[in-house]
Amino acid sequence: MLFISIPFVIDPSDGYAFIMLMLGFVFTFKGIRLLAYYITMARYMVGGSRVLFSGLLIFDFGLFTLFLNDIPHLLILLYLAVLHVFTGLVTTVNAVDTMKRGSKSWRLKLSIGLVNLIAGILCLVLLKENIAVYIYCAGMAYGGIMRIVTAFRRNKEILIIE
Repeated sequence: MLFISIPFVIDPSDGYAFIMLMLGFVFTFKGIRLLAYYITMARYMVGGSRVLFSGLLIFDFGLFTLFLNDIPHLLILLYLAVLHVFTGLVTTVNAVDTMKRGSKSWRLKLSIGLVNLIAGILCLVLLKENIAVYIYCAGMAYGGIMRIVTAFRRNKEILIIE
């Protein structure tokens, strides 16, 4: 994620097409992964239908995103801003819920949610084409750094492999 964001900070001219293509593929493959998880395991679980509906919704959202290349950039900017605001709100609410349960990992989730929320609000306030590419690339770089931090974080769980 860090290396992908660098070329678009340098030259943001093709940023919109790349962002929409990347979001479309990510959502489509995540939807396919959830549907495969439902077929193999989640259909036997309590609440497994939630995985099916989430997979179908994310898959449809991904296909919808892949076909948005011919619309004006302002609509794509609004689409990205709403996506960031929604993701930020969901992550922030999840972090507050985690905090109420007494977990110690709520701070990282809260920071990720607030950064997404701020990025979405900045996209809505600054309705310029290149600004959205810069904000999206900064969010992608921040997400990459947070994934690295999460990967090297110590866990209290013990994994037993048989």
